[in-house]
Amino acid sequence: MKRILSLCILLFIGTNIILNSFPVSKLDVIIGIYDGLTEDMEFQFTTENNKVYLFDEVQNDLEVDLYDEKNFGQKFKVTWQKRTIEIMDEDSEPTGEMKEIKVIINLVRL
Repeated sequence: MKRILSLCILLFIGTNIILNSFPVSKLDVIIGIYDGLTEDMEFQFTTENNKVYLFDEVQNDLEVDLYDEKNFGQKFKVTWQKRTIEIMDEDSEPTGEMKEIKVIINLVRL
C-alpha cells in the first residue's frame, strides 16, 4: 500500500513538473479604437476608459491591414498575446538578450 501511495505521489509531482515546464501562451482581448501607428511604428488602440495599448507586431494572416488609413478611428475587438523574442544586433546576429513583445493575433471590426 505504501508503494502504491509513494508511486502516486511521484507521478503527481512528475506530472506537475513536466506541465509547468511548458510555457502557456495566454490570449488577451480588448475592445478599442485604432489610433494608427506611433512614431516607433507600434499599433495603438485606445479603450473606452482611455487606456492605451501598444502592439509591436501583427500576425501575417490577418485580413485587416492596419497600415491602411481607412482603418484609423475604427473600433476593433483585438485578440493578442505576449511573446518573448531574442534581440538582434544591426548585423541580424542574436545578442543573447530577450524582449517581451505584444502581438495581435486576431482583429474583428465592430
